[in-house]
Amino acid sequence: MLVLGSNGSGQLGTSHDRDVHAVERVVLPAELDGAKPAVVCGGNHTLLMTRGHVYAAGSNLHGELGLGEISGLSQFTRIHAERQWALAACGFAFSVLVSTDGEIYSTGECSKGSLGIDQDVARRLTFVARHDVIEIKAGIDHVIARLRDGTLLGWGNGRRGALGPQYLSLRRKPDVIGERSMIQELCCGNGWTCLLFEDGRLELLGSNRWISAAPAGHFCSIAANWSTLHAMTPAGQIISIGRADRGQCRPEGLPQAKLLASGSEHAGIITRDNLVYLWGWNEHGSCGDTSLQDVVKAKILSVEPQSALILGYGTTFLFPTIPAGQVPESAIPYS
Repeated sequence: MLVLGSNGSGQLGTSHDRDVHAVERVVLPAELDGAKPAVVCGGNHTLLMTRGHVYAAGSNLHGELGLGEISGLSQFTRIHAERQWALAACGFAFSVLVSTDGEIYSTGECSKGSLGIDQDVARRLTFVARHDVIEIKAGIDHVIARLRDGTLLGWGNGRRGALGPQYLSLRRKPDVIGERSMIQELCCGNGWTCLLFEDGRLELLGSNRWISAAPAGHFCSIAANWSTLHAMTPAGQIISIGRADRGQCRPEGLPQAKLLASGSEHAGIITRDNLVYLWGWNEHGSCGDTSLQDVVKAKILSVEPQSALILGYGTTFLFPTIPAGQVPESAIPYS
């Protein structure tokens, strides 16, 4: 796994706590050989999900890893091995895990109700509810779960409408916020939620000062910054709306994409040639530009072709498609 970006709490799993400005390779536990785990990012912690297991690195100062009083983990280490896990979502300082038998647990800290329990802090996994969850996503301080029958559950901070117009308040327990059939995907920003339907249309719940309505069109994938929404068309074009003061919106000259990803204030694509473009906030080097200046023009990352791209809170994770070191001639370094 290749990593970039913010690492002050060891959330990249590098065994050190220095930010990573140039691509660094992380050695994962031996039992993950051959796996390409799902990567779920919090503010200063990261979870890897694969084969029913969860691995963690980064901060546990707020209990976000559910490991009691330890401060954190500097390498990816398996946690909570007592259960098999299916899904996870992370907010800034909390995590939500869903077991393979539908039990939802939370841990961490959030004063806005995002733990789904009657308390603001939990240093160990705490049972929330049991539902047939097939997708779960979190913003900074709200959580949306999609059930197999189309029901949407939400909890946390709904003051700006992220939980739907009927819940403009804090919800400390999961509530049914609506029923939507034919949802393909959802994503959560800061104070808003976007739903992508199988027919390609979008629906926005909530708003902030930069986003007030979903773009019209036919889309096949969506991704959320805190204050920017990105959507990809079937032809691989990226549409962006929202905040752009750090270059968060789609830059000019971006090639056709096959995969779209977004972090807190940076975004990226993998092209149909498996090349990686990153843009936006780069204070911690998460766009791979060692100047640490924000990246506002489309530039390619100088790495071998990649098959997976996951972006978090100033962090970037990549999984190669070919053995390390075989960099194609078309991979042009940042200038």
